[in-house]
Amino acid sequence: MKASIGIAIPNYNNSKYLEECIGSISTQTYKNIKILVVDDCSTDNSVEILQKLERKYEKFNFVINDTNHGVAYTRDRAIRLLDTEYVTAIDSDDFYYTIYKIENEMRLIDKYRKKGKEVVAYSNIINTDSDGKFLKRSITKYNLCNGECFEEFITRSARIPTCSIFSKKLFEQIDGFDTRIDLYEDWDFKIRLSKIAEFYYTNEDGFAYRHHNMGLSSRIKEEHIKWINYVFNKNSNNLQNKYELERKLYKNLNPNIIRKFIRKITI
Repeated sequence: MKASIGIAIPNYNNSKYLEECIGSISTQTYKNIKILVVDDCSTDNSVEILQKLERKYEKFNFVINDTNHGVAYTRDRAIRLLDTEYVTAIDSDDFYYTIYKIENEMRLIDKYRKKGKEVVAYSNIINTDSDGKFLKRSITKYNLCNGECFEEFITRSARIPTCSIFSKKLFEQIDGFDTRIDLYEDWDFKIRLSKIAEFYYTNEDGFAYRHHNMGLSSRIKEEHIKWINYVFNKNSNNLQNKYELERKLYKNLNPNIIRKFIRKITI
């Protein structure tokens, strides 16, 4: 029996993308999956779409937050509600780019599990425009990390994996997402996960990240600076090589958004 996979999907006002997102999961070659959407009190017609999808797909469910909490809380809640052995998360405006995405990553997890290791598996990130048309791949041989990735992740020397698969046990071991974080919550999560688990890359395409002006990446520069400082300091304060890591981080930040502002704002 193949291990069960839970797919957590936070949603807020992404009704126009929900069917494509869920449809891309339903066509996966790996079938022992459950899909759970947590809606963060959307004001569009998301709930209507989710009700239709719940009738259409057998292993699909959704719940609604009592109030709007933000993406970190909503993603964390979705994963905690899943009762599967392994979990992953995808935002509702993104979609799986290939039908083999989960199969490829679980094959890698199984390989290392036979060696007594619980690892995190991830695939390439396909950047698309708002219509889902290909723009570029994010991960290359120059920015991927296999094995122990803590230093690469905290300094952003490697591309931070998104939509990766990991065991629910690992998620619980680091107590999930830090729901206080308003931006870069996934970076913080992957840094903490890299302290206790190794990451391995499938060398295959995985999911599509949709670029549009409603996403979190469109937030103002000062917010990016604020949360980058917070996440870095939170995960490096007790390290002897903190200032060396800090120099590496600044070198790797996007100069158009952050570099010249980085020391102006602290938390």
